[in-house]
Amino acid sequence: MEPVYPSKTFPNHWSIVTGLRPAWSGIIANTFTLRNRSGLFGFTMRTTDPAFWLGEPIWLSAVRAGRPASTNGWPGSEVYLPGWDVAKNAAPFNYSQSPTERVDAVLATLRRKPAFATLYLNDVDDAGHAAGPDSDEVDAALAVVDAALWRLLQGLNASNLLGSTHLLLVSDHGMAPTCGCGRVIPVQALLPPALSNASSIAAMLAVGAQLDGPFLGLPCDACSAAAARALAASMNAAAAASGLGRRFTAFYKKDLPARLGAYGESERVWPVVGLVGLGWVVSMRESSGCGGSHGWDPAYGAVHAIFMGAGPRFTPGMMPSPSQLRGGSNASTVLANVELYGIMAELLGVPAAPHNGTAGYPAQILRPRC
Repeated sequence: MEPVYPSKTFPNHWSIVTGLRPAWSGIIANTFTLRNRSGLFGFTMRTTDPAFWLGEPIWLSAVRAGRPASTNGWPGSEVYLPGWDVAKNAAPFNYSQSPTERVDAVLATLRRKPAFATLYLNDVDDAGHAAGPDSDEVDAALAVVDAALWRLLQGLNASNLLGSTHLLLVSDHGMAPTCGCGRVIPVQALLPPALSNASSIAAMLAVGAQLDGPFLGLPCDACSAAAARALAASMNAAAAASGLGRRFTAFYKKDLPARLGAYGESERVWPVVGLVGLGWVVSMRESSGCGGSHGWDPAYGAVHAIFMGAGPRFTPGMMPSPSQLRGGSNASTVLANVELYGIMAELLGVPAAPHNGTAGYPAQILRPRC
C-alpha cells in the first residue's frame, strides 16, 4: 500500500481515516506551523486543536449516520469535532500500555457494540527507529504484535463476532535503514551564506522549518514564487557541488512532482521542499545515528505500507487497485491509502464525506452486501 507524502506517522494515519491527501487533510507533517491573523501556531503530535485537522474521519462519518464507533489511541481521534464525543468514545494514546492491554481495552468496548473500532500498536515502528528495519529487535517486535493480533482474533471468536467482523490490518508507512558512512547531508552545506549561520537557522526553526530527517521544509517569509525557485536552485547547485546532486533535490512547492499528490498546493506547506534520497537524511548534525527512518518519497518501495482485509465482503486473494481495474500497460498494483476511507464507508453502509479516493471503487472490489 502506498502512503501519502511525506511518509510520516501523523499525515498517513489521518489520510487513512479521512481519505484525504495532506493538501486537503491539513496534516502535512508530524510537526509544522500554521499562521493566521493572530500569529503562528505550532502543530505537534499532541495537538488536538480542530483548526489543524481537516476532513471527516471515518468514526465521525459512522456516528453521523447513527452507527456507534470507538477509537483507541489512533492519531486524531482525540480531536473535538462536532458530533464526536471524545470523552465517551476515544481512549487516549497511552505509550506505557502494552499491546495485550490495548487489545483487551478494544475487546472491552465491544460490549457497547460499536460498528467501528480502532487499535494502534507502535512496537514495530519503535524498534525500527532504534535498531533499523532489518534488525533482530524488529523481528522480536513483530512477534509481540503477532501475539496481540492473535489475542484479538481469539477475543472476537469468543464473542461470536469473528465471522461477521471486517478486519483491516494496515501500517502507516514502511522504513529504511539510515546506517552507513556519509548518509548525512549537512543543512549548512545546502543553504546560501545568508541563511547558513546559527542565528538564521534558529530563526527558521522558530517558524517551523524542517531541517532534520528524510525531507526538508524551508520557510521563506512572504517571498514570491520566483524567490522560492531561486532559493531551491541555489540549494540544488550547492548539493551538486558537494557531490550530492543525486541525493537531494529542492523544489518550489508548486513545482513538486505530481506523484506527491498536489502536496505543494497546501498553504501550510513550506515554500521550499527538499526531497532526499532513500536512506539519506538532512541534518544540522554531522551524524544522525544508526537506526531507521521514514518520510521519503513514496516512490521508494521501502516506505510502502501494508494492507490486508478479511471479512464477509472481502474476496480472498489480492485486491486489485483502481489502476488495475482500469487496465492498460501502466497499471499499478499498489493501492493508495486514501482508498481505505471509501472502503470503510462502504463496509459500514454510511455516506462517505468528500475524499480523494476513487469514486465507485469500493463497490467494485467488495462482495455485495447480503
